Parts: sequence; C-alpha cells; structure tokens
Amino acid sequence: MVKEILDILLPIYACAGLGFALGRFGVAWDAKTISPLVLQVAFPLLVIHQFTRPGVTADGVARIILAAVLVVGLFFLVFGVLVRLSRLPVRTYLAPACLGNMSIGLALGYLGFGDRGFAMSLAFGSIVLLAQFTAGRWLFDGKVDIRSVFKQVFLYALIIGVAMLFTGVHLPTYIGRSLHLVGQMTIPLLLLSLGFALSKVSFAGFGKGMLLATIHLGVCLGIGLGVVWVLSLTGEERTLVILMSILPSATINILMGQEAGADLEPLTIFVTCTNLWLVVSLPIALVLLL
Repeated sequence: MVKEILDILLPIYACAGLGFALGRFGVAWDAKTISPLVLQVAFPLLVIHQFTRPGVTADGVARIILAAVLVVGLFFLVFGVLVRLSRLPVRTYLAPACLGNMSIGLALGYLGFGDRGFAMSLAFGSIVLLAQFTAGRWLFDGKVDIRSVFKQVFLYALIIGVAMLFTGVHLPTYIGRSLHLVGQMTIPLLLLSLGFALSKVSFAGFGKGMLLATIHLGVCLGIGLGVVWVLSLTGEERTLVILMSILPSATINILMGQEAGADLEPLTIFVTCTNLWLVVSLPIALVLLL
C-alpha cells in the first residue's frame, strides 16, 4: 500500500517541486504562452485520444461527466452562500473556492488508475476547465460573456471524444499515436506551471488563509461524498470523484484575478493555502480510498 501511494504521489510532488525550484532560481516561464498551448492544443488532443482507448466505456464516462457537473454546480451554490454569509468579496474568493487544480487531478488519474481512470479524470477535468474559463472568468471580470463558452477548444474535444466513444469509432493507429505524442506534454507542463506559480508567492500572513483553506477542504469533501452517494458510484469512479472534489484551488485563478484587477493578496494567499493543504490531505485520502 505504501509503495503504491508513493508511486502516485512522488512524481506529482517532484514535478511541481521542480517548477518551484526553477521559479526560485529565476528561470524564465511564460505562463501566458504555455497555458494556451496546453489547454487549447495538448489537452484537447489528449481527451480525444484517451476516450478511444480500450477499456474506456461510454456509460462510465457519462457518469463521471454527470458527477462533475453536480460537484461543480454544488460548489458554486454552497460556496456562493458561504462567501455571502462571511461577507468575503465574491470577486476574490468564489471562483478559487469552486474550481480545482486539474494539473493534480489529471496526474492522479494518469499515475494511479490506468487508461480507464485517466479517461475519467480527463472527463471530470474538462467540465472543471470549462467552468474555469467561462464562469470563473465571468466572476473575476464582473460580467457574463456567453461567447466565451464556444471559444474553449476542450469543449469540442469532449463532444468529439464522447461521440466517438458512444458510436464505437476508433482512431487509426498513426492518428492515435500522433494525438498521444502531443497530448503527453499536458501533465508535466501543468505541474511545472503549478510549481512556478507557487514559487512567486510570499508565505507571510497565512493564518486567515489556512483557516479558509481548512473550511474549503471540509466543504469539498462533504459535497464529493454526497455526489457519489446520490449517484451510487462505486470502485474507481467513486474514488476518482472524491479525489477530484478535494483538489486545491487552481493557480490559474491568480493569473485571472491579476488580469481582471482583483484584490490579489488575499486571492493568492487562499489559493496557496489550499495547495499547501494538499500535502496532508492527498496522502490521507489515498490511504482511505485505495
């Protein structure tokens, strides 16, 4: 059991740690160039490829997509109420509270659950990223732009992948390998980006941030457990949905908040504290769930 968990966790920590170290040493990292490359090119190709892999079933992916929609929807509902009741700035806290770090989620699916589990993590991640770049951006900008939904390439990749899965269409080997070759850059670049983002954070004044991060983790766990119970999920599906539910806040929220002129200091502290909690929560979750 210990070796199995270390085999999953250590590559994730190592890759993010490398990004952190490189950031501290001042190595150049252009997130504005790398993020679109990963999210609009590599990730969509990876989705299409993985959905056509042997062992991936249409009903399993459909259940995960439904679970992801429920989890994200409940996050916005519950955290929306909590943020209002706490009188915290909605623009600063709501999107980071609701939208998890899919770099870690995809790495968990890839390292711990094989082709089928990885496909399910991609399905869940697609829903979260779609919400990140639509509702998340709307919250930071303070306005709704419906057109932004149709600009997300991974939405079309998800539709194509699901359509191929339900119709039983398989890619020719040379196309599948080409998609896989490009898509392989997704996870390492996302984890390196996480490390670089954390390397730029000042670790001062974190008392309130850790308190909020602790509450955030408890609420996320409760919602994740509730969704798997309602949908009667079992096995890998149950484990993945719970793990995806307790992921820390995505560091891309910091970049979005900066671009929108949000109050950056509390936003950065909250995002960083949720990611620090991961060092404790993820090993415990894996011990209990695997």
